[in-house]
Amino acid sequence: MLNKIYIEIITNLTYLKIDLLIKMRKTVLLVCIFVVFSTLNTIGLGALVMKNDTNSSIIYVDDDGPANFTKIQDAINASSDGDTIFVYNGTYYGNLTINKSIALLGESREATVIHPIIISVKADEVDISNLRFHPTKNNTFMIIDSNNSKISYCDFLNFGLIISNPSSFIELSNNLFQEHISLFYVNNIEIFNNEINGIILISSSNIKIHSNTIKNFMNIQGEYFDANHIEISYNKIDVDPLQFIIRTYKCRGNRIHHNDFLKGSLSVFLAYRSRTKWFHNYWGRPMYVPKVILGIGFDNRFKLCMDVDWLPAKQPNCDFGGEL
Repeated sequence: MLNKIYIEIITNLTYLKIDLLIKMRKTVLLVCIFVVFSTLNTIGLGALVMKNDTNSSIIYVDDDGPANFTKIQDAINASSDGDTIFVYNGTYYGNLTINKSIALLGESREATVIHPIIISVKADEVDISNLRFHPTKNNTFMIIDSNNSKISYCDFLNFGLIISNPSSFIELSNNLFQEHISLFYVNNIEIFNNEINGIILISSSNIKIHSNTIKNFMNIQGEYFDANHIEISYNKIDVDPLQFIIRTYKCRGNRIHHNDFLKGSLSVFLAYRSRTKWFHNYWGRPMYVPKVILGIGFDNRFKLCMDVDWLPAKQPNCDFGGEL
């Protein structure tokens, strides 16, 4: 009899404990819910939930179908800012006007080929990569009138590139340019890891040109402080004699250093004393004394001018490969 009473008491106590635990869990849950909603009310839902602020989409182009479009321009026209246009391998014809902030991406650099006459980039924040531009006619080019845009891993075969005012914060990297690049009245441009067949730079400032292979010619001009803070460094420069022309009259902050002038000092020609700082350049052979760089200026009369590389390099600076 006593055992039955004892068992009944133990059973009742167990159920009571379980009931208390359930009530405690409910209380804790209610407290947690209260804290969460209080937090949401204080800092907003976006602080706890990852929200996709951009409704960007990917638009596919294939010249053979059955993608969204068979022509790149049709895809651009249908796109919105922030979209990506993915172009499958193939051959595409026609001019392009990029007037939206999009990414234009090719499937492969060698096999996604565009045959344009002119390409115009008019929108900001455009990203172009992994494409081959190979026009069938001469005197063709891409014109960039944009800010905060990038072009990378593209081939420009017989296709020039012009970056014009008021463009700024443009990045060119890992491209092949068989024609020259022209920069006119622009700011904050970075050009690196490219193979380039000539550069023209007119009245532009805050330009960084580094780690490129540059052939044929390079022409840098400006006067009265409109071509400042140009830095040319760690490039392989294999230009024709007297075709590395510096004419930066009364400009400041320009530096040319750690380049390899493969054809030596004959490459460089000064027009006016450039006020450029030259140092640690390799002039085709080891040098143990300062290197004098000569030129001719004209200010009512012809006169000899010169710059000096005070610390020329004793061995090449550039160990990267790359030939046009």
